[in-house]
Amino acid sequence: MALCLFSICAKAQQIEISPELSLKNERSYFLIGELKNTVMLLRDRETEQSLDIYDKSFEPIQSLELNLAEGRTRIIDAFGHQGSLYVVFQKKEKKLVSVHLHKYTEYGQLQDSTLIIGIEDLFLPPFFEASRSEAGNTLALYAYQGDKKLYVGIFDLEEFKTSYADALIFDRKQMQIESMEVLPAENGTTFLASLRQQNFPNKKRPIIDVVRITPADQAVTYKEVMLDEFLITDLYFALDEVNVGLTVVGFTGEKTIERCDHHFWGYIDQNFEVSGFEKKSFDLSLLRSVYGQQKKLRKTLGTLKIRNSVRRSDGGINVFAEIFRSYSRRPSFATGSTGNRIGGLWIDYYLEDILVFGYDKEGKLIWNEVLHKKQFSQDDNAVYSSFFLMKNPSSVRLIYNDEIKQENTVSEYVVSPRGGTERNSLFTTDSQEMQLRFRDGVQVSANEVLIPSERQGKISIVRLSYEP
Repeated sequence: MALCLFSICAKAQQIEISPELSLKNERSYFLIGELKNTVMLLRDRETEQSLDIYDKSFEPIQSLELNLAEGRTRIIDAFGHQGSLYVVFQKKEKKLVSVHLHKYTEYGQLQDSTLIIGIEDLFLPPFFEASRSEAGNTLALYAYQGDKKLYVGIFDLEEFKTSYADALIFDRKQMQIESMEVLPAENGTTFLASLRQQNFPNKKRPIIDVVRITPADQAVTYKEVMLDEFLITDLYFALDEVNVGLTVVGFTGEKTIERCDHHFWGYIDQNFEVSGFEKKSFDLSLLRSVYGQQKKLRKTLGTLKIRNSVRRSDGGINVFAEIFRSYSRRPSFATGSTGNRIGGLWIDYYLEDILVFGYDKEGKLIWNEVLHKKQFSQDDNAVYSSFFLMKNPSSVRLIYNDEIKQENTVSEYVVSPRGGTERNSLFTTDSQEMQLRFRDGVQVSANEVLIPSERQGKISIVRLSYEP
């Protein structure tokens, strides 16, 4: 069914909603963007996987079971790419753990399948995760065994073949594997990056560990970057595809990771030469925008989490961070401001202002801005909070729920590459029976995004389209 809504701003938005499906024993679900003429929702259960296929008007075409493999499987990732559906899954058979890729047509017919990586003689099977390059041509699979061994597989979707597969062995002091970021480039080059927070007497010397894998010559290169004496409260890595390097941005604190007082930018080039990494105080105008007019202006901010970034055409980068707090309502489950009890129960979540930092290609801060919002929820792991970042050539849109409740207003900030901002109220969800999980949205074109709506044990797909 389709429902057209018109916002109070100048341009119209069209909202289309699919029929609801019941969620029962799903471990996870995957929203697949438009594949030529269809939209898909893949639901993963312990022993079966269901694929629901709709046409562009959200009329159901068919629902079918995917027979991935005999026995139990676990879907690692599922996505659309160049008109086809790709499903990456892990299975265990006797002493063999393997990761496979299936390719399907837009109507769910199996086109091709292959093995990406296989591992033998494991008592405890590793838990593989996946990361994709921005345009989607490179897929990186990785899993750690203990605190020293890391399995990596790199797959070329265009050639439909594994370009690299091996186990990397690290010293116990190298590579904090459990917090590692994996960033694949379109040409297959893949960076692994992690933070080691060192604790010398009365000092904090963070170390960034970086590994670069180049499938073309099967080379693995390691670099250790030791920073100055400060405590990093959050760290974010962004791949520079053009120059095959890494941009690193983050925040630092003085005594605790729960408050930050500086920001920094750094760069690691293709030769592993390092530049930047000098911490800078927050602008007073930024602090005033967060706290308002106070007699004694606070010079620190609460916990900031970097959510996303956009690379600019001039080589610079715009970084989007969010003020985040969580509190336990029961002392026996106390978590501090950044913790999270298993299951998300008895936790209050506050996701507030978005802070945008615009750096030029040399790391100079050229603008910053505060985008005000206040979101509060309880016991839901904050799945309805935060925002979706929608990119197009002239600007980005940050789309979010004003309040975390069933009847709610959806709003957006439109941000230009050079820092201009505009806030718009888009539509209300009153009487529409939808509760939108914006963080799990999928952009399908320059002016369309698909968003899952999950409420009362049911899920539907919502398409938000902007007038061209």
